[in-house]
Amino acid sequence: MTSVSSAQDGAVPNSETPMILLQSVLAVLRSRTLSDQAARVEAERIASDGILVLGNERPKPRGGIEPVDSAFRELEDELATLVRHEVLTFDLVPPPEDGRALPVSVAEAAREVVRLLVLISLEDHDVSRVRIKWDCDGTNLLVEFRDDGAGGRERSDDIYRQVSERIQRTGGHWDMESTAGWGSVLSIVFPLDEPRTSFARLDGLTNVQRDVLTLVTRGMTNAEIAVQLHLSANTIKYHVGNLMRKFGVTRRTELAVHSIARNQQMPL
Repeated sequence: MTSVSSAQDGAVPNSETPMILLQSVLAVLRSRTLSDQAARVEAERIASDGILVLGNERPKPRGGIEPVDSAFRELEDELATLVRHEVLTFDLVPPPEDGRALPVSVAEAAREVVRLLVLISLEDHDVSRVRIKWDCDGTNLLVEFRDDGAGGRERSDDIYRQVSERIQRTGGHWDMESTAGWGSVLSIVFPLDEPRTSFARLDGLTNVQRDVLTLVTRGMTNAEIAVQLHLSANTIKYHVGNLMRKFGVTRRTELAVHSIARNQQMPL
């Protein structure tokens, strides 16, 4: 188990979210170990450094990969100020160093989900300790988030809506055990491989959908496609949305890539 005190003290990481940044500032201001003047100076430093980092933050290449241990260390850095000022007691259990590297999209999703769960815990005054564990099984990133709260929660609770949506966007799934008086445990699975597209299922496209897909693949905008097909831009937007859902993607570029791959796999 990695000691949480090993995180870089006061570091404001590149992927720090505004809410975690705010909680970090509040943690310093509420610290019982700092004088009022020291707390103000430290809070101002964290806020100014965080704003500078957020303003200059550049997204990582979507097609890249991250070593799993480096991805976890970035999460530790993001939580460093909260750890140092003991807002919660954190037990951070890192993944194996030789674990499979993560697609950038999975690494970012996993860190985002953990941050969301930390924020939920910070709002719950019954929670004083959380345990965050990452592991790998060769095909999935396995994340466990455990708290010592009052328990008795349900997956359908509104506080988990964002968590659930973020996990689903990666093709992952999650379960929760929450026992009254014993806290809650969330077990999350993030697949490391892109889901295989069923090309046979996609043969059921209408003629209009085929035309829209072809033009999207050529890089045309909705407005340009609308002019080409003599349809309204809203109609094109509707078809593009349906195609994205059918392919299981969230971006036009991904839709174009899947379309090209589909054409390459179709028999001549």
